[in-house]
Amino acid sequence: MRPATAGLVLALAAAGCGGAARQAGPDGHIEAGATLAQGGPEALAFDRAGNLYGVDCQDSWIFRVDTGGRLWIVGGTGDQGFTRNGGTAAQAQFTCPSGIALDAAGTVYVSDHDNRVRSIDPHGVVHPFAGAGPIPPLYSNDGAFGGDGGPARRARFRAPAGLAIDRHGNLLVADRGNGAVRRIGADGTVTTVARLDEPIALAFDAADTPYVATRSGVWRIGRHGSSTRFARLRNAHALAFDTHGNLFVAQPDDNVVRRIDRNGTIAIVAGTGKAGYSGDGGPAAKAKLARPDALAFDAKGNLYIGDHDNGAVREVGRDGVITTFCDGRST
Repeated sequence: MRPATAGLVLALAAAGCGGAARQAGPDGHIEAGATLAQGGPEALAFDRAGNLYGVDCQDSWIFRVDTGGRLWIVGGTGDQGFTRNGGTAAQAQFTCPSGIALDAAGTVYVSDHDNRVRSIDPHGVVHPFAGAGPIPPLYSNDGAFGGDGGPARRARFRAPAGLAIDRHGNLLVADRGNGAVRRIGADGTVTTVARLDEPIALAFDAADTPYVATRSGVWRIGRHGSSTRFARLRNAHALAFDTHGNLFVAQPDDNVVRRIDRNGTIAIVAGTGKAGYSGDGGPAAKAKLARPDALAFDAKGNLYIGDHDNGAVREVGRDGVITTFCDGRST
């Protein structure tokens, strides 16, 4: 997706996401006055070109960090609400975006606490994708369940959270409030593939087997909807696989990111367990994080962590050294 020139787009021009925020008006000129997030990302995902996308519930943004280190707001006005399907995403309102995924064509899918999933096409236009019914009050868990076997736009969701796309283009949705994992096929039909208590995040392994993060741990979903506990980790909140088949799990309550290798061995790869902001330039396992709740790998195998309460994205290289990739506090 390229930055839109119409409506609201924010950019941080300096590498590493530092520098002052600027607002682009309808004609594309840069104006002073906008600020970025006060909190960190709820979810992260890379596109095939190496751009990092994220969602920020607190400030109702969808953002992108391009390969040059510039940060753009590609969706959301900063005001919570629901507006402008069919218009420019940067002029649309979101309530509390919580999950993000990108398909091979560069379409961005965003789950929102307003019980909907919306898509942003490569031209920056926002479209309805899944979810129907009245918009609930802000931060409400009001919602319903229904629509399996029919079009996703008419289905009912309740506070959808994590998203993931398999190699065939099917979108998996953690329908958190309904305790369900639901699949939206390439033809737009929605089905329920598993029932789990408060599914939060999703990830596919190399064989397209889905894994689900919940408060009680990580679960693996079988072909016929059976679920098996893969790891008993308290309040698992984000998942990501590396190219070697190791599963990484963020635990915000414990202020750590753990790795589960292919033999089932669990080890801490980032965070000391104590909340804080330290350790850049040294081993990630000796660094302090504050409620990490988003994970993504780039094509080179570097791990990116949404360090939520620090308002930052931290990067862990393949050598295990941690640095700050993007610090929202500097806006």
